Amino acid sequence: DLCFTSKEEEKKRQEKAERAKRERRCPTCDMKSYPDDSVQVSDVFFHKVCLKCSECSRSPDENTPMMMGPKNVDNVFGDEDLIPFCKFCFAKIFKVSAINIAETVNITPEVSVMSL
Repeated sequence: DLCFTSKEEEKKRQEKAERAKRERRCPTCDMKSYPDDSVQVSDVFFHKVCLKCSECSRSPDENTPMMMGPKNVDNVFGDEDLIPFCKFCFAKIFKVSAINIAETVNITPEVSVMSL
Protein backbone atom coordinates (compact mmCIF):
# COMPACT_ATOMS: atom_id res chain seq x y z
CA ASP A 1 0.00 0.00 0.00
CA LEU A 2 2.90 2.35 0.78
CA CYS A 3 4.40 1.64 -2.66
CA PHE A 4 1.10 2.52 -4.34
CA THR A 5 0.97 5.85 -2.49
CA SER A 6 4.49 6.83 -3.53
CA LYS A 7 3.72 5.89 -7.16
CA GLU A 8 0.62 8.09 -7.05
CA GLU A 9 2.63 10.95 -5.52
CA GLU A 10 5.30 10.54 -8.20
CA LYS A 11 2.67 10.61 -10.95
CA LYS A 12 1.11 13.78 -9.49
CA ARG A 13 4.53 15.41 -9.18
CA GLN A 14 5.35 14.63 -12.82
CA GLU A 15 1.95 15.92 -13.98
CA LYS A 16 2.50 19.14 -12.03
CA ALA A 17 5.98 19.56 -13.56
CA GLU A 18 4.62 19.01 -17.08
CA ARG A 19 1.79 21.48 -16.48
CA ALA A 20 4.29 24.01 -15.12
CA LYS A 21 6.43 23.72 -18.28
CA ARG A 22 3.42 23.85 -20.60
CA GLU A 23 1.89 26.88 -18.84
CA ARG A 24 5.24 28.59 -18.10
CA ARG A 25 4.64 28.40 -14.36
CA CYS A 26 7.47 29.37 -12.04
CA PRO A 27 8.45 26.28 -9.98
CA THR A 28 9.23 28.46 -6.95
CA CYS A 29 5.82 30.16 -6.57
CA ASP A 30 3.68 28.17 -9.05
CA MET A 31 2.40 31.40 -10.63
CA LYS A 32 2.38 31.97 -14.40
CA SER A 33 5.49 33.73 -15.73
CA TYR A 34 5.53 36.19 -18.61
CA PRO A 35 8.46 37.01 -20.92
CA ASP A 36 9.14 40.43 -19.37
CA ASP A 37 9.41 39.15 -15.78
CA SER A 38 10.91 35.69 -16.28
CA VAL A 39 14.19 33.98 -17.03
CA GLN A 40 14.64 30.53 -18.59
CA VAL A 41 16.99 27.96 -17.09
CA SER A 42 17.13 24.78 -19.19
CA ASP A 43 13.48 24.33 -20.15
CA VAL A 44 12.00 25.88 -17.01
CA PHE A 45 10.80 29.47 -16.59
CA PHE A 46 11.34 31.25 -13.27
CA HIS A 47 10.26 34.74 -12.23
CA LYS A 48 13.43 36.85 -12.01
CA VAL A 49 12.77 37.51 -8.31
CA CYS A 50 12.10 33.82 -7.57
CA LEU A 51 15.25 32.37 -9.16
CA LYS A 52 17.92 31.76 -6.52
CA CYS A 53 20.64 29.17 -6.07
CA SER A 54 19.31 26.24 -4.03
CA GLU A 55 22.59 26.08 -2.14
CA CYS A 56 23.68 29.68 -1.40
CA SER A 57 20.52 31.67 -2.33
CA ARG A 58 22.50 33.86 -4.76
CA SER A 59 20.50 35.48 -7.55
CA PRO A 60 21.76 35.27 -11.14
CA ASP A 61 23.71 38.15 -12.69
CA GLU A 62 26.00 38.62 -15.71
CA ASN A 63 28.85 36.79 -13.91
CA THR A 64 26.70 34.15 -12.24
CA PRO A 65 24.66 32.00 -14.61
CA MET A 66 22.25 29.51 -13.14
CA MET A 67 22.14 25.81 -14.00
CA MET A 68 19.69 23.06 -13.20
CA GLY A 69 21.01 20.10 -11.24
CA PRO A 70 19.52 17.11 -9.45
CA LYS A 71 18.17 17.57 -5.94
CA ASN A 72 19.74 14.24 -4.91
CA VAL A 73 23.50 14.49 -5.53
CA ASP A 74 23.93 10.74 -4.98
CA ASN A 75 21.49 9.96 -7.80
CA VAL A 76 22.65 12.33 -10.55
CA PHE A 77 21.02 10.35 -13.36
CA GLY A 78 17.80 9.62 -11.48
CA ASP A 79 14.46 10.77 -12.81
CA GLU A 80 13.72 13.43 -10.23
CA ASP A 81 13.25 17.12 -9.67
CA LEU A 82 15.95 19.43 -10.94
CA ILE A 83 16.69 22.51 -8.89
CA PRO A 84 18.65 25.69 -9.73
CA PHE A 85 22.27 26.20 -8.71
CA CYS A 86 24.63 29.10 -9.40
CA LYS A 87 27.66 28.01 -11.42
CA PHE A 88 29.90 28.17 -8.31
CA CYS A 89 27.76 25.86 -6.17
CA PHE A 90 27.14 23.56 -9.16
CA ALA A 91 30.91 23.28 -9.67
CA LYS A 92 31.51 22.61 -5.97
CA ILE A 93 28.73 20.05 -5.52
CA PHE A 94 29.23 18.16 -8.78
CA LYS A 95 33.03 18.58 -8.80
CA VAL A 96 33.13 20.31 -12.17
CA SER A 97 35.33 23.28 -13.01
CA ALA A 98 33.40 26.58 -13.14
CA ILE A 99 35.47 27.46 -16.22
CA ASN A 100 34.26 24.30 -17.99
CA ILE A 101 30.69 25.20 -17.03
CA ALA A 102 31.09 28.70 -18.46
CA GLU A 103 32.46 27.25 -21.71
CA THR A 104 29.58 24.77 -21.90
CA VAL A 105 27.00 27.48 -21.30
CA ASN A 106 28.55 29.85 -23.84
CA ILE A 107 29.54 27.32 -26.51
CA THR A 108 26.40 25.17 -26.61
CA PRO A 109 24.53 26.26 -29.75
CA GLU A 110 20.86 27.11 -29.78
CA VAL A 111 18.81 24.10 -30.83
CA SER A 112 16.64 25.00 -33.77
CA VAL A 113 13.61 23.00 -34.76
CA MET A 114 13.20 22.38 -38.45
CA SER A 115 9.84 21.44 -39.88
CA LEU A 116 9.60 19.24 -42.93
